[in-house]
This record gives sequence, structure tokens and C-alpha cells, in this order.
Amino acid sequence: MANTALTLDVGRQKALTASITIGFANLNETAVAVNAINLPYGAIVTGGFIVVDTVFNPGTSMVLDIGDSTLANRYKNDVALTAAALTALIPTGYMSDGAAITVTPVIVGAAPSAGSARLVVEYIIN
Repeated sequence: MANTALTLDVGRQKALTASITIGFANLNETAVAVNAINLPYGAIVTGGFIVVDTVFNPGTSMVLDIGDSTLANRYKNDVALTAAALTALIPTGYMSDGAAITVTPVIVGAAPSAGSARLVVEYIIN
């Protein structure tokens, strides 16, 4: 049996981008989520990244989970904040229920007294 033709969809939408700068003062309590970017209902993350511009200086180590109130590491787990680097987010296909994207630090030792990172999230609205 032959394949049938697809009905092509001529509708298009532009990807949207949201970004925020996160400083050391925003991340001084371990395992406490902080709202970072509000997504509208129906948003689907298609990409993005976090870039550490100024390394964080915790007592021992510091990583960051990027997710939402349902799953703290939905888009990335354990991003090292102690090295200047760009880390890509992982699109999951999850359709937002309107909850904010959160960042949750995991700090070993003292809280940092320096550090800055930029979170960039690319998404479409379904």
C-alpha cells in the first residue's frame, strides 16, 4: 500500500526567548527553589542554555538544577557553577501549566560571595 500525502500546515510561529541574570545573592540557600522565568500556559521549551559569566565561590562545591515546581531538574540537572562555561538545556516536550521555570542550588560548604550566570530559555506556545 502506498503512502498518502500529508496536508501541509502553512501556519508558523516565531520562537520566543526569555532570559534572566542570576547573581550569588539569589542562590545562597541550598535546595531552595527560586522562580527564574515565568512561562505562559501551553509553552513548550525548545532550547536554551545557562552560561556562567563569573564563577561562584562556595565553600566546597555548587551545582544548579533547572526545572519547575513539579520536577526541579526537568531541563537540566547539576550544572556546575564553579567553572565559566555554557551548558545547554534539555528540551523535554513538556507543555507548561503556567508554572515558572525554577533554579535550585545545591551548595556544599558556605554560601557563595561572588558569582553570576545568565539563563536563556527558548520556547513556543502550543
